[in-house]
Amino acid sequence: MKVLVATKAPQVFEKLSAVPDVEPIVAIDTGRIYEALPSTQLAIVDYPDLVAQPFSVELIRKLLAEARFQQCSSDEFLSSPETFLSSRVPARRAYKLPGKRTIAFTSYSGGTGKTSFALATALHFVNQTQRRLQLPAAVFEFTYGESALGTLVGEARPALSELISQPEIEPYRFNGVSLYPMDYDNVKLLPRERVERYFREQVAQHVLTVIDTIWP
Repeated sequence: MKVLVATKAPQVFEKLSAVPDVEPIVAIDTGRIYEALPSTQLAIVDYPDLVAQPFSVELIRKLLAEARFQQCSSDEFLSSPETFLSSRVPARRAYKLPGKRTIAFTSYSGGTGKTSFALATALHFVNQTQRRLQLPAAVFEFTYGESALGTLVGEARPALSELISQPEIEPYRFNGVSLYPMDYDNVKLLPRERVERYFREQVAQHVLTVIDTIWP
């Protein structure tokens, strides 16, 4: 049985070491946890112990909630280890999740199809990966003038300035892809550091981030 151990509690390791046929997969950083998901049959996770690199803890929490195996905290496991170790799930077929990527479509002018390519790429990623696990993808628009992304999908609000200014607002989702349409006149009024911080936070919550931009 392969057990994902994402905790610093030494008692968990002691308990698992005494159980035959148990293979611990030790992971504290979110990247290693993500890589271990395909082979995991039980996850012991203490979220405050996790290191958010390169994914956010929130993303890992969502993926674990969707996974088809049990998960528990170290306290829950230690209170009744036999309960979790006896409810064995079948061994999972080996597969590899796609690595985290940020890619950009860019050109010196508009009308070249980069927005269509950016959205199509994100949609293809979501369609291909949802067969095993729903992996989040996003499209960011870093352009001038009107939002081509909004025109393409017919509805793409809230715009980027609203999302940055009001963190409680969720981005519009188009067929499983989170959209961040640019409203340049408003975004340029925000502090650059605030825009950068928001962008990095959102990238950490997606496996694929596609950027539609005009150079530079």
